[in-house]
Order: sequence, then C-alpha cells, then structure tokens
Amino acid sequence: MPDDTLQNLRNSIDAVDHKIIAALAQRAELVREIGAYKRARGTQPLDDTRFKNMIADRVAAGESLSLPDTFVKDIFTRIHDESLREQERSTNV
Repeated sequence: MPDDTLQNLRNSIDAVDHKIIAALAQRAELVREIGAYKRARGTQPLDDTRFKNMIADRVAAGESLSLPDTFVKDIFTRIHDESLREQERSTNV
C-alpha cells in the first residue's frame, strides 16, 4: 500500500487530470460552435495558417513552463485533429 505522501501526490494528479478533461470538454463545445459558424458561411474546417500559429503559440507557452516542445506539439496536434473531425461532423449535419 502506498504511503500517504505518494497517495496524496497521486490524488493531486487525478484532480489535475479531471481539470484537463473538463477543459477539453469546454474546448470541444467551442469547436462545435466554430463548426456551426463555418458551416453557415461555407468555410472549410481546416485553417492551415491558424493551425501553424496555434502550434507555435502553444509550443512557446509550454517551453516557458519547461515542457518539451515535441510533447506540447504532439498533444495539440492530436487535439487539433479531433477538433477538425468534430467540425467536419458539424458541417455534415
């Protein structure tokens, strides 16, 4: 059985993970709104310039917090990929 310190640290990680999940759900709702906006205007889901700028911004933010750039880029590329899928689902309604 883990000692109290380890369990407290694990509980803290669990709490942070739940905040991440809540933030992802909030982001997904915003993505659906963007999908509806783009659908109404006949705009394509992918905005390559926006994607490149977003990745550069998130990598810089991560680096300022000592996170490896590849880690941040991988995470936000995956999040963006799912956002595109959600927007495509929104535009196919």
